Amino acid sequence: MLDIDHNDLGRIGHTYWQVGDFKTISKVAALEQAGGDIKKVRFHWMDETWDQQDWTQEPQTSWAELLRMRVWQLRDRYDHLALFYSGGWDSHTALMAFIDNRVPLDEIIIWDRRGYLEDVEVDDAYRTAEKLIREHGLKTRISTYEIPWDYHASIYKSVGKDYIYLPGCQLCFNQTTRVVQHETNAGLKEIKNKNSLISSCYIEAHDKPRINLWQGKWYQFYMDSAMYVYLGKGASEMFYFSPDLPELHIKQTYMSLHYFEQLLNTYPGATEQLVHRVQGFDEPALYAEWNRHIGRVCGPNYSAQHGLMKKDLLRSPRVEQLVKLLGHTEKWQQEIYDIYAGGLERIREISHGEIDIFAGDMPGIMSKQYYMKDFTPRLTQKHL
Repeated sequence: MLDIDHNDLGRIGHTYWQVGDFKTISKVAALEQAGGDIKKVRFHWMDETWDQQDWTQEPQTSWAELLRMRVWQLRDRYDHLALFYSGGWDSHTALMAFIDNRVPLDEIIIWDRRGYLEDVEVDDAYRTAEKLIREHGLKTRISTYEIPWDYHASIYKSVGKDYIYLPGCQLCFNQTTRVVQHETNAGLKEIKNKNSLISSCYIEAHDKPRINLWQGKWYQFYMDSAMYVYLGKGASEMFYFSPDLPELHIKQTYMSLHYFEQLLNTYPGATEQLVHRVQGFDEPALYAEWNRHIGRVCGPNYSAQHGLMKKDLLRSPRVEQLVKLLGHTEKWQQEIYDIYAGGLERIREISHGEIDIFAGDMPGIMSKQYYMKDFTPRLTQKHL
């Protein structure tokens, strides 16, 4: 039986929810501790690290040099390095950082979800990785780990309605955190066992920075919903967010700020809401441009270049393909469906009817914000 303690201090690390003195990597556990009042829950995202930084100063070190520092930092620390790779802007940039700096990478891991989801990026990810390995004469191994159509059903069957207390906020039927996958995926367990006597690192090249323009001032922040999958220390190491090299994230945050200032000063009718739309993957026409301005490079896949699958498979339980999967589960696996629906009903009870996942989403919680600079207008804009 899968058993992950959401209050285990060894799991909590630097990203967690808190209510009073209660810390947890389960959002629902925090909600329950708060008596169902989501406004009493605080989300902490590397506060101890960011509190020590001067966010009003952009690092003078170049983006390329910071990437070089990060890949060598990881290489020097671990015996076995594996990169989770999708061919998108974030993971491809990390892969190219290893290649461009001639830093050995032991393994590239590609998740294959096509047993239950139409994932149009998997084949290109594999072909791109294979081509780069061949062209650069690398000894890197490619591992494709399948997530079968009944994987999520097996998790619900193992945990029961208590699945809502698993790390993160597992309310979308097809979403489990990396901690859960590391504990249950046969391929990952095999390689972890093989490397048990050496230190291994599974690199998550996630994610782009998030900034907020409020009352004419720029702030750095993050939403907890963007971190659901990655809650739980010990499963992997983030590439762009690290206490060991905070300058990397601060640099990319300033690169993003420069892009959005230029956009707001030149884009007809733009308001601060455009910033959130681009960051929320709701502006595919601007998605590639934003990524290039924050130092990203991408593989050749059209969907990955424009972020088209970000909305299709991430967090909403009402995405068309997930509705089909859920309908299939309700028809053919009634026991599993009842567990899933029962968990959502439990959340409605915990929140006294205020949070209904059947009809909407779990409200997001913003991390602590850090002031960076005042907005610099180049044109007269009445909305700022």
